[in-house]
Amino acid sequence: MKKTTKIFVFAGMLITATVSAQVGIGTTTPSSSSILELESTSKGLRLPRMTTAQRTAIASPVSALQVFDTTTNSIWIYNGTTWTEVGAGGATSNIYTADGQLTAARVVNQNNNSLTFQTGTAKTVVDGNFQTTGLLYAKAPRVHPIAASITWQADDVVILLQSTHSGNIVFPSASANPNRLVGINNRSGSARLITDVTGGDTGVYANEAVSQIASGSGVSWWISDGISWRLYSGRP
Repeated sequence: MKKTTKIFVFAGMLITATVSAQVGIGTTTPSSSSILELESTSKGLRLPRMTTAQRTAIASPVSALQVFDTTTNSIWIYNGTTWTEVGAGGATSNIYTADGQLTAARVVNQNNNSLTFQTGTAKTVVDGNFQTTGLLYAKAPRVHPIAASITWQADDVVILLQSTHSGNIVFPSASANPNRLVGINNRSGSARLITDVTGGDTGVYANEAVSQIASGSGVSWWISDGISWRLYSGRP
């Protein structure tokens, strides 16, 4: 009896849809721009559920066909040419679990919001060209009056030695910072000697013949080869 009643109700909906070209479920006033409108605060729409093998076995799928794939736990839509995943579930591959490839140019509009990569001890690697059409910013120089008290931070780029600076310059560990580039701007009023780095590594490269940074010489850039520090650019 219940099944018969459901058939009559569904048939009535089809007749209504034929007359008004609109169907409302949970609402008696569907939007004039929708052919089908569902409204509920406690229930949702459940798509046909099938495995990947069953989905890909659908004969001649029509464009915009949608199903829920129980193998990938995600929603898939047929775009007229191929199946495309439009929703991701628990075990589905994504940018965090697998490599991917863009199929076209993409633009990220930050809308004046900062985009931060929290890498920890890891590095963000660009395997190819890197281009900026705007300004490129780096962390501002940190000011230190006494070199011996410097505790190098992972994101330090330039250390600025003030006029009150005294003592020698101590670099961070070379072996713990391979390929790292750091700069020293000496404004202390006199040349400053470079001593062994913290961590027990060899300081400046033995054949560099550089053991000090002159005052007022601008920024001297140094790079670690994983063993010691070498002068990269600038005047020592």
